[in-house]
Amino acid sequence: MSPSFSPDIIARIKDETDIGEVVGRHVNLKAAGSILKGLCPFHKEKTPSFIVTPARGTYHCFGCSAGGDVISFIMEIEGLSFPEAVEVLARPLNIDLSSYLADEEGEGERRSFHRANEAATKIWTQALAEPRLGGRAMEYLRERGFGAKVLRDFDVGWAPGGSGWLEKELAKAGVDSELAHRADLLRTGDRPGSYAYFRNRIIFPIRSISRQVVGFGGRILGEGQPKYLNSADSTYFSKSRLLYGFAASRMPIAREKEALLVEGYLDLIALAQAGITNVVATCGTAFTEEQAKLIRRSARAVKLVFDGDKAGRKAAVRSADVALRTGLEPKIVSLPAGQDPADVVIGQGPEAMHRLLAEAQNFLPFLKGLADAHGGSREVTERALRQGLGSIAGIPDALRRAYVLQEASEVFGMPLDLLQETMESLQKQEKRPSGAYSRPSAPPGQEPAPPPPEMP
Repeated sequence: MSPSFSPDIIARIKDETDIGEVVGRHVNLKAAGSILKGLCPFHKEKTPSFIVTPARGTYHCFGCSAGGDVISFIMEIEGLSFPEAVEVLARPLNIDLSSYLADEEGEGERRSFHRANEAATKIWTQALAEPRLGGRAMEYLRERGFGAKVLRDFDVGWAPGGSGWLEKELAKAGVDSELAHRADLLRTGDRPGSYAYFRNRIIFPIRSISRQVVGFGGRILGEGQPKYLNSADSTYFSKSRLLYGFAASRMPIAREKEALLVEGYLDLIALAQAGITNVVATCGTAFTEEQAKLIRRSARAVKLVFDGDKAGRKAAVRSADVALRTGLEPKIVSLPAGQDPADVVIGQGPEAMHRLLAEAQNFLPFLKGLADAHGGSREVTERALRQGLGSIAGIPDALRRAYVLQEASEVFGMPLDLLQETMESLQKQEKRPSGAYSRPSAPPGQEPAPPPPEMP
């Protein structure tokens, strides 16, 4: 009997696989706007009628009507069964399918998990709209400039702090205490009874590409730590593999041919309210290769729109490194000191944000600017250049790597052959974790440079 896999792992494989790359191994594809075109591999033709839409993860031939997703393409082109095609696609993703075999009990658990999360989402959105419960949170959001419509569009809610409140509301919605605990909505502490994991926080439901609520982010009002709290990772939720807002933004991203990456949930919502919809946000984590690959399905360019402070600049450099290593072309947007994207777009208007987006810098000029702002000494500039070369060394495409190396030569005023030699020495080193600085080896006769200093 053929193995049957859970819908969640099938969805994950589709989400994390670039259908353009898979089809491109069999078809000579050329970009045409947000789609790819080529000669159909399933029938003879002279004029291309075969298209791939990476943002949707689909292909279609207008000549023979062949079409489907990446799994059906592999099945058709290689003559494989569904389980065999799934195994072929899971292999490069390092997914052990033995952990995801479907059974009736597992399917019931998955459906129950999503049902509990949807119930909690509805309960919390209603609480935000109820002045007695969510009045203080709604006042805060309105003072920040958020309108009722955009809050409804993103199902923003409020989790009150009353003892036993959520457990009672979930019970009314048909979610018993045991299921609420399994879904991590309720927890048990040292004291008798249960408590809500999210309390006195603005709630942001996090949806999968299939638009199911798989987790939550919660922001505290005023001072307090942690400022943000996220659902714990589970079988159904992994922060490092999800992008907040991606289900709604992937088509705008494909249309604009670039994504805007922000750090905060409210940053994304503020931009959406201003009509800027090709935006995604990390889910309380540093930008990961898995998240970058999601973006790459719909676009090849990403603009990093992080806070205008030291932490934001460090995050931008780290995220640009991840983007380059995943085949994306990053640009970094510099915001006014002390402001986040929501401050800019709400306080100064969409036009101000569009101006800043238009002034976005490539990674290397941004690094050079940081070095100059830190004094511009030879030592500081060399350290910044070495960090840039470390990122360039990780670019997977050789031609793209050569172009960026040429840019480094021009930006830093260094001979191309010297940079090539230094970069090649970096490539021979053991691969470092994405986004982390690895002390590069120096050319013969020179001491290796220490990690770059803290930039202003």
